[in-house]
Amino acid sequence: FNQAGKTVKWGQYLRAPEVYFEILKKCKDKLIPMNKIADVRFGGKTGINEFFYLDEEKIKHWKIEKEFLKPIVSSPKEIENIFINPKKVEFKAFVCSKTKKELKSTKQLGALNYIEWGEKQQTKEKGGHKKGGVLFPDVPSVKGRTLWYNLGKDIIGDFAINRFIGERFFFPINDSRVLIGDIAFVGDLKNQKDINIFSAIINSTISYIFVEVYGRTGLGE
Repeated sequence: FNQAGKTVKWGQYLRAPEVYFEILKKCKDKLIPMNKIADVRFGGKTGINEFFYLDEEKIKHWKIEKEFLKPIVSSPKEIENIFINPKKVEFKAFVCSKTKKELKSTKQLGALNYIEWGEKQQTKEKGGHKKGGVLFPDVPSVKGRTLWYNLGKDIIGDFAINRFIGERFFFPINDSRVLIGDIAFVGDLKNQKDINIFSAIINSTISYIFVEVYGRTGLGE
């Protein structure tokens, strides 16, 4: 029960079926941590969902150009199958890396007008301004960016990992390259050639056994 000089948690010895230990014994030289083959991180945290998440009504109102709109998964319920379907997501994310000067010069006024509107908006929570919330550009999670409205590229991943495991027990594959919000963890494979075999293995019963044994329990799961 001692590993790397630390006491090992008892959960696996109390909960795991015998086949689990048989797998460890026979395949120990073939099992590696996920971080050896993939970079895993949190899904996209926009900091201001009310600005970055757009429905069709808002898109039409501001006449935002398609170039700056990307489908984004905002709820686990939008992932119905092992492969994420962009047609099932409710919102588009506002994704713009151009400066306001560039938008003006290219006459992309929909995005420009939306950004300028956003700069005047405040969060609902009380903050540094005496009259109410914090101006969108001053929200801590976006303030440090070169462009406060630029989400960057980190919220797209090859696959997703549900933050909470319940009845729907699978690891969605993001072959359609949609954006994934902070409703899940996202991962990128270090070797893209392995995506197919990785998709099969991570959704195999072996992966499920390890999640059941090592996962935190809650809500009766």
